[in-house]
Amino acid sequence: FVAIDMEFTGLNATDSLRNSVLDTVQNRYWKMKESAKRFIPPQIGICTYHEMGTKKNKYIEARPFNFYICPLPVGRVIDRRFLCHAGALNFLAGHNFDFNKLFYEGIGYLSREEVKQLGAQSDLDLERKYVDTTKKSVNPEVMAYAKQHKKMI
Repeated sequence: FVAIDMEFTGLNATDSLRNSVLDTVQNRYWKMKESAKRFIPPQIGICTYHEMGTKKNKYIEARPFNFYICPLPVGRVIDRRFLCHAGALNFLAGHNFDFNKLFYEGIGYLSREEVKQLGAQSDLDLERKYVDTTKKSVNPEVMAYAKQHKKMI
C-alpha cells in the first residue's frame, strides 16, 4: 500500500475554519479544503510498503520518499501569495526542514487554475514555455518513471 503525507505552512486560515467536535465529516473536509487553499504544502512524503520474505518469515518493507515542492512563479503573470503561521514554520524548522532546499531545489508546480490562466495546451507545452531546463539535468530513467506513474500518483 501507499501512504501520503503533506506538511503545510499553516493549518487554519481563519478562526471560523477551526475544527470543532460538532463538525460533520463533510464540514470538517470543507474546512480543511478551504484552509489548504490558502497555505502551501512545502513538502510531500510518499511511502510505499511491500510485503517481503518467505511464508515463515514475512515482514513489511517501507520505502519513504520526500519531495520539496514550491509554487512555480511565471514572470509577472503568476506569482502566488500564500499564508504562513509562525507556529507551523517553527514546527518545520524544529524538525530539520530545509527552507533553502525548498526554494532553491524544490519541484515547481502550478494549480489547475494557473495552468488554465497560462493557456498551456499540455504538460509538454508548459515545460517548454515556462521551465528553465538548463538549471538541472534530469536522469532520463527518472523522467520515464515519472511519466509512467504520473496518473497513479
